Amino acid sequence: MQLPKINAVDTVTLEEINTLVHLGCCYVKIPEKEVFEDFEFIKKEALAFFRQDELKKQKWLVNDQLEGYINRSIDDIQSVQQFFFRLHNPIGPFQECRNSVFKISNYFEQRIVLVLLKEVFRYFGVEQYFEEVVSDRSSTFSTVYYPAKVNTNKKCNSGLKAHKDFDLMSVLLIEKPGLELFWDDQWHEVNPQPGYVVVILAQTLEKMLGGKTHSILHRVRIPDEERLSLAVFLGPNTNIPIQDYIHDQILFDSYDQCLKYHYYQLFEQ
Repeated sequence: MQLPKINAVDTVTLEEINTLVHLGCCYVKIPEKEVFEDFEFIKKEALAFFRQDELKKQKWLVNDQLEGYINRSIDDIQSVQQFFFRLHNPIGPFQECRNSVFKISNYFEQRIVLVLLKEVFRYFGVEQYFEEVVSDRSSTFSTVYYPAKVNTNKKCNSGLKAHKDFDLMSVLLIEKPGLELFWDDQWHEVNPQPGYVVVILAQTLEKMLGGKTHSILHRVRIPDEERLSLAVFLGPNTNIPIQDYIHDQILFDSYDQCLKYHYYQLFEQ
């Protein structure tokens, strides 16, 4: 499957938005080379952190505010590690690249996510709710590290297991293969495209738009060589109920209630 491309977010067409909401994923062109220069700066510091002994990383373990280090490896295979920041607040061992984290986070949020989200709300005729949804929004920046392929007899070759993103929209900057999407009852590899990022629509957006958008199932396989990606996850206003704006129905009384439901579905069933 070849992902569609949006080459100019500011002049996105109705056809491009139609494709995005039904597939749930696309490439988006980034014309500014500075974004990729900042990625290289972050990558250098991130790799130095993730390549450390596991015990040295323990002091940065994630806390209740979803900031810090977490090892997401499954089946006893050291397959994926992640470091989360609240947007605009890089912490811990990433102080040297604070400005780069800040710039990429802002660029992805302001120049990609908010622009596309507004078009998606307009597409479904509920643009009057857009400002309410994105005011006082919740955003997270993440570096994700996949070590080189681990020899194993286990059948699982998935570094990050199949899942759907929780919030509204995710932007991924990837430079190596590994990301796979589930579409038409089979898995499809997403090949990195120079100069592009990958945009994925998430579950809360799907709920807010009455199931009319597609939150695509995706996973990351264990790579043949170490792999690092960046991600910005944009969430909704955390001070309002999660509402289906198409059918005028309250789905969850709070953002936290919706989040707990999502994690129950993901991890406990």
